[in-house]
Amino acid sequence: MSEPTRPQKAVVADKPRRKLLALKIVTLVVVVIAVVAILPAVVATVYTPGCTSCHAAETKAQNEGPHNRVTCESCHKGATTAQRFAFRQTVMYGMVLKIFPVSSVQASVSNESCSQCHKADTIGTGSNGMVTAKGLQIAHVPCTKGQQCTDCHGGTGHLLSTQIPVSYSMGACVACHNENQTDSSNCAKCHVGGTQNAAQAASKFTLSTFSTTHGVNWQKMHGAGDLSTCTSCHPQSDCARCHGALVPHDIYIVQTHGKVAANPAARQKCYTCHTDQKFCDNCHGLPMPHPANFLTTHIAETKKVGEATCYNCHAKSDCDNCHAAHVHPGGAGL
Repeated sequence: MSEPTRPQKAVVADKPRRKLLALKIVTLVVVVIAVVAILPAVVATVYTPGCTSCHAAETKAQNEGPHNRVTCESCHKGATTAQRFAFRQTVMYGMVLKIFPVSSVQASVSNESCSQCHKADTIGTGSNGMVTAKGLQIAHVPCTKGQQCTDCHGGTGHLLSTQIPVSYSMGACVACHNENQTDSSNCAKCHVGGTQNAAQAASKFTLSTFSTTHGVNWQKMHGAGDLSTCTSCHPQSDCARCHGALVPHDIYIVQTHGKVAANPAARQKCYTCHTDQKFCDNCHGLPMPHPANFLTTHIAETKKVGEATCYNCHAKSDCDNCHAAHVHPGGAGL
């Protein structure tokens, strides 16, 4: 007589229970993380420490400025849900609990925050796209493409007396006009409202490079600026009266300066700035301009520096005109 079979353990039934337990643990962890992340932001929404407790000077400057009716949060917390959430986290974790360091980047003001008050028709996206203020006129939309509002208006919120304002600059304007080949010779296109308003606008550049290169000592100081932007406002003939042709230098100067340097009278103009002969020799690899006897010695010089050096200025046809077209018995000699 055989023994009765014993019932097998329900091994299969244990697997769903283990999966359910694991799911509960994961869910609990997620909930804890969410609470830790969100709760401080919620608390900070109800209780936000006054900015004055740490930023008394900035708050005073803000109250005395054009944004005296605007709260700190209106600008700094951001306009989108994500920006506001991040701001609350920064307040609680960085300022209240001091768990994480707070950087100046987190204090920046986004374009979205500015546009909450400064609507499209007040910043040049209206019918004519122009903004006129304080003696200046600007096509605001194309000129600010890819920029932050604070790049030009950084000191608007709360500028301290010890700080240099972040503002628009003439250098930035002419650099862009020059790069995009926009005519800037007519000053009245941007500087509007007569000389008084123009002077008011010019006062914005008191600490700028432009005010130095165009001030009372401009004859001595104008070379301290970015010479590539001179022709944005000045015709090249203005520079040529003192400096000769090709000044200010453009991106093609390497290819074109040889024609000027070949003229002894014009070359003297070059020496007003380039006083060291090494300035020429270090680039060309041999004495420049060529000495009077160079024609009789150039074969030895070419062997010394290599033909590639010659081709920096000369086309191969320059050599062939003599060494290929007039070959005598015995070879060209090179």
